[in-house]
Formats: sequence, C-alpha cells, structure tokens
Amino acid sequence: ELRSLYSHIVNMNKRSPLYKVSLSDESQLFAISLKESSIALNTVLSEMSSPEKSPFNQLKPYSENPNVVTANFVSEDTSNLPEPFTVELKKLAQPQINVSRTIQKDGPRPKTGSYSFVVNVEEERYEFQFKLKPDSTNEEILNKLAKFMNRSHIGIAASVHSVDKHNLVFSMRSDATGDIGEPLFTLEDTNSPDVQYGLVDFYDLNAIAQDASNAQFALSGEDNEALTNHLVLNHSLQLDFYEETNEPIGISYIPDADKILEDIKRFTDTYNETIQLAKDYPSMQGHSIKLIRELKRSFHPYRNEMEACGLYFDEEHFLRIDESLARQAIEEGDMKNLFSAEHGMTRSIAKKSSSITVNPMDYVDKKLITYPNYSKQGITYPYSATMYSGMLFNYYC
Repeated sequence: ELRSLYSHIVNMNKRSPLYKVSLSDESQLFAISLKESSIALNTVLSEMSSPEKSPFNQLKPYSENPNVVTANFVSEDTSNLPEPFTVELKKLAQPQINVSRTIQKDGPRPKTGSYSFVVNVEEERYEFQFKLKPDSTNEEILNKLAKFMNRSHIGIAASVHSVDKHNLVFSMRSDATGDIGEPLFTLEDTNSPDVQYGLVDFYDLNAIAQDASNAQFALSGEDNEALTNHLVLNHSLQLDFYEETNEPIGISYIPDADKILEDIKRFTDTYNETIQLAKDYPSMQGHSIKLIRELKRSFHPYRNEMEACGLYFDEEHFLRIDESLARQAIEEGDMKNLFSAEHGMTRSIAKKSSSITVNPMDYVDKKLITYPNYSKQGITYPYSATMYSGMLFNYYC
C-alpha cells in the first residue's frame, strides 16, 4: 500500500505544475479536514463493497404470514441458521385452566376466620393465608382472592366471571403450557376454621376445565411437538406461534432494510460532510467549487441507477435518500449491486476519494509558477502534494 502511494505521488509530481501555496490557517484546516473526510468516505465505501463487511450481508427472518407465526434471531451469530423452511401449525400449545363450581354471589359462604392453602406450580410451592370477615359475600371474597394471587406473580392468572345475574365462577389459568404428564398446578388446603371445608374444597378450585397440551406443527412436512408456542431452532432462530392453520407458512431470510439503510445513510452523511467542507471554505473560491464539481462528476454516469435506488442530489449538491425507493431497491437486490466492488460507481468514487486523500492541496487556493516539462523523460517536479499532503499522510500510516 505504501509503495503504491509513493508511486502515485511520484507520478502525480511528474504531471503537475509548480504552485505557490498560501498556507493560511483556513487553508491548512481545510486541507487536513478534507483529507480526513476523504479517508472516511473511502473507508465507508470500502466496507459497503467488501464481501466480508458489507451491510448487505445483514439479514432478518421473514414469515409469509406473521399472523400465524413470526421469526426472530436469538443472537447476532447467524452461522447456524437453518435453511429456509415451511411451518404448518396444526394446534397451539394450551395452558391448564381450572374453573370452580358455580357459586351464588350472595349465597352460602365459608365460615369467618383464617384460612391457608398451598399452590403447587410445577416444582414451586406457594403458601397463602387468607382471612374472611363476617360480612363478606362470595363475590367479594373471590375478587379479593384473585387480586391476592395475581399480585403474587406465581405463574397463574386468576379471575372472577359472572355466569348470570346471581352466579359466578372463579377461574385460574397457568402461564405455562404443554403436557408434562401431570397438572401444571394444584391447590390444597392447609388450615381452616371449618374441619370439613377449606377455601380450596369449598369452591372446588382444583377442578380442571382444560388440560394443558402441546403445540403440534410440521417443519417442512415433518411432524413435531413442543411444550410452548415459542420454538428455538439451532440455538439461533426463534419461532412464535399465534394461530392454527392448515396451510404451510414459508420462513426465509431477507436483507435487513433498516440496518442497511443506516449504513447507506452513513455513506451519504460522510459524502455530504465533504461537500459541506467545500461550502464552508472561505468565500467559496474556485478550487472548493472544483471539488464539488469533480465529486458530482464521479457519480454522473450512474445517476439513473442511483435515482432508481432512491439516491439523488438536491439543489445544494447534497446526496439524499428516498427511503421508500431505497427499501424496495434493497429488497430487490439493486442497492447491493450499486455498491458492489465491481460496479462502476463504487470504483469511480473510491478512485476520486483516494485522489483527494493523497492530494487535498489540489483544492486549496494557490498560484501557478511553472508548467511541467513533458519533453524530458524521468524528471520530477516539486509540488505541494509531496511537501504537504504526503507528509500529512504519514499520520494515518
């Protein structure tokens, strides 16, 4: 790389006139800032066109019907992703649901006093203590019990439902799903003022209205089951099931338009910083206008392709993005082709930014002293690029 840089500077000196450069503070700041900006532009462009670092390698899962199943990456490591496949969701995994006997809202209730009971949730055991007041109705007791259980966050959602004007039932629904060969939760009385009935027995809270069951689905035609409606494949892809269907749903991978757009915006921002430098150079003198003209000329042969991909220049010469067109171009692969290493636009901008990096002094105001003598072979001519730009480049090496 250094040899190539040296040869570039030597050849440039052979072809260049001798100038007298007035290095004011503004000119020095402009030259250094322009060098840094062109290096940044070349770096961004190099990353975008690199097979290894290209943002177009960034994918996201795609479901043909997200109402039935969605897909998400578990981690940033996508090396173990399964090949595209289909999912047919025949049955959702179901929770266990217990429903008490039908109870009169203002009918007979448990005796006044202190009660305690245990809720066994899989391998966990939770003990509850409950005190009944003399004037509480069944509706008040069960609403208070539901609030008490929900506030404890034990993996069960409790609620009270009216059956009709005079009757109600108490319902408990497990957060977990899947058939593990036994109930997901059970209740048992441990203490009550009534020898015969505790709260669990009085309201028949152990009555199972719906057994927990597994999700049943087919992956690319092969039948499978899972305890939950959340499935992780190859430790890298998570599927979430929502609705049952008899139709196969395709799961594949598409370019991640959001992340790719971020990198394209980084490219346009870096380019626009270079244009802004030229605009900010004192009095917009001829050489800074030359910079804007040459940069835009590098894009000119590819303007139609750029506009089709949502990239265009505004009246101030800044590069802008039409996001809707850009997203479409990303999904269809046109944007990737535009920024590929083989595409003429990438090569043209990279060549121009490299030239600016080596010789930012070309855009600083200066006076012509002598022209190069092309009649004599092998004679180099001193030029500001060697004296200033080459020296500055050492900092980046």
